[in-house]
Amino acid sequence: MLEIKNIRKKYNDLEILKGVDLRVEKGNVDVILGQSGSGKTTLLRCIDVLENADAGEIAIGDIHANLSHLSQREAIRIRRKMGFVFQNYGLFKNKTALENVMLGLNVVRGVSKKEAENIAKEAIGKVGLLDRLDHYPGQLSGGQQQRIGIARAFATSPEVILMDEPTASLDPGLVGEVLTTIENLANSGVTMLIVTHELSFARKVASNVMFMDDGVIVESAPTKDFFLKPTQEKTIEFLRKSSPDYGYMI
Repeated sequence: MLEIKNIRKKYNDLEILKGVDLRVEKGNVDVILGQSGSGKTTLLRCIDVLENADAGEIAIGDIHANLSHLSQREAIRIRRKMGFVFQNYGLFKNKTALENVMLGLNVVRGVSKKEAENIAKEAIGKVGLLDRLDHYPGQLSGGQQQRIGIARAFATSPEVILMDEPTASLDPGLVGEVLTTIENLANSGVTMLIVTHELSFARKVASNVMFMDDGVIVESAPTKDFFLKPTQEKTIEFLRKSSPDYGYMI
């Protein structure tokens, strides 16, 4: 279970996050929707302590901490509870697919090289790329690189995986393979919090959907209710603009 309360973040005088609360139950796949600039990426980065929040609390597993007063040790403990999938894959160009997935196991978890290799191969098998173990990122398509990024996040057995627009950097023809990989993980019970612009994907895999606008979560509901019975005008406006056939759904 992941819970955050009152996360706030400013860049100079611009307030990006204005007091965000959310809760992701174990085994859920929760999705955050919203326009560019609404604060979605900043929220994920603050949760994973890639950015320092100005205020807010986090609870994950046995950890309960104030995000604005974290020690380095506390930050490391929080990161170890999570996996993160970046928009731009985040792979090391000078390491093979296998080495990229092994790295977090070796360096962060202190797993032996042999055990790390076995775990990494299993994770890469789950994303269907065992035939690409020795390929470098430059030898992989964008979709394959993102699938390796997902394998890396999954390999450390995190309590929750955060995904920041995992298909945003892909050519349209490669989106499907990545969404299928994420769907397979969702069906296996992996807990995830996903920022995405893919509404059809959200309808298919999400347990709950949140709509974020101007630094706050405007609406949060179980997926069916979110799409069929939204209560906030901003949510309805977003859905109508984002999905041409939305009017036929309500």
